[in-house]
Amino acid sequence: MQIKNVLLVNLWNVGEKVGTVLPPLGLMYLGSVLEENDYKVKIIDGGAFDYSDEEIISESKKFNPHILGVYCNTSGFKRVMGLCRKFKRVMNIPTIIGGPHAIIQPEEIIVNDCVDYVATGEGEITLPELLYALNNHRPLKNILGVYYKRWGKIHKNPRRPFIENLDSIPFPARHLVEMDKYYIAPHHYKRKPIANMIASRGCPYSCSFCSSSKMWGHRYRVRSVENVIEEIKFLIKEHGVKEVGFWDDLFGANKEWVHKFCDQLIKEKINITWYCEFRVNCVDPDLLKKMKKAGCWCILYGFESMNQLLLDSINKRCTVQQIRNAIKWSKEAGIEIRANYILGLPNETPEIAKAVIKEICKANPSFVKFTLLTPFPGTQLYDDVKAGKWGNMLDESDKLTNHIANFKPYGYESLEQLESIYHYAYMKFYFRPKYIASRLFSIRSVDDIKKTIHGAGIIVKKYIFDKFSKTITV
Repeated sequence: MQIKNVLLVNLWNVGEKVGTVLPPLGLMYLGSVLEENDYKVKIIDGGAFDYSDEEIISESKKFNPHILGVYCNTSGFKRVMGLCRKFKRVMNIPTIIGGPHAIIQPEEIIVNDCVDYVATGEGEITLPELLYALNNHRPLKNILGVYYKRWGKIHKNPRRPFIENLDSIPFPARHLVEMDKYYIAPHHYKRKPIANMIASRGCPYSCSFCSSSKMWGHRYRVRSVENVIEEIKFLIKEHGVKEVGFWDDLFGANKEWVHKFCDQLIKEKINITWYCEFRVNCVDPDLLKKMKKAGCWCILYGFESMNQLLLDSINKRCTVQQIRNAIKWSKEAGIEIRANYILGLPNETPEIAKAVIKEICKANPSFVKFTLLTPFPGTQLYDDVKAGKWGNMLDESDKLTNHIANFKPYGYESLEQLESIYHYAYMKFYFRPKYIASRLFSIRSVDDIKKTIHGAGIIVKKYIFDKFSKTITV
């Protein structure tokens, strides 16, 4: 049977849907290159529709797929395997798995009977090559970046080199998803409609808790400014987009590129607001002021902590003073700060955590997201913990999310104590009279009122309410 209809599926897992559900850029990139190669493509996003496995299979039958491709991260591994087994029973079509877990632990995936192929890197070249070989009965041994089975034997082809020219990849096929089914958390946007996109791939840094270096090899590749501007114009014209969220691992690794990007937005007077993610050691006052002028209203900073010992323990390669500078300079430029902090870091104790939370309140960023340290496979942290360093963890892939306590540093007595600190942090930051007053005084429209009420509801329900069913040990 010739493969012409390609079904791509994205799944969500417990703890992932906090307040934002964005279109699956990775699958949409694959969709665009497949359509360029004359394949018919359907994307089913379980997150957008909150589909069960049975509903996904029922919906896919309408499409009559010839092959199934599923995105798989570590926390979703068990559910992905469950879905693939059901597909095999019902449709018995070839299955290919891609995504972070496929890159980091392909052996764990390919041994499953329900899986035929694993893409171990970027799929924009690999997938069309694989489909061409299957349709033309060509050997698979020369297709880089693929694990496959033949006659009961597993074959592991070498990884494919990274795509050097990201401009060569067509824009994501956004027409393959229902854009109105996606939503973003309150105060994570300034204007709607909003679209997510990436300007780069990879990160040159090596934080011990991050798997980016395992996936991208410390490589940082960036699209040309012209190519990114072209996509923004396309989004404005074809989708009426008013705001863009850049979801790069690190948007600002190349300062010169950011300056050029901002200059072009200003020169062409492109009416777009945008936000991005930066490291504190990549910003300076002049750059921030230019970003503000070019439409940037918010920066997501991965501060992780306000304690130098803890920062050093995760190889963050920044200082507390640099964090303070980034906060000060961003506020002076008129850019809101969305700060990410990690609780349960190596060397952390409840006392240290409370001191860090106090410092966070003193720094007073616009918004804070607290997460729990998770040793994901493929990270230096995971290897260290497996070797007996830093603490103990649960080996349950479906619990490997940043919102469920699964790693206990040696400085904590129990996971329950860590979870108590987690809830305490949200209460301590968001329920300060000074903070509440500042948010109320920042209201400028009816939409601001709606976002404030909605955001407060999410915090209370997701991060605060659960604490009353726990024994507080802080």
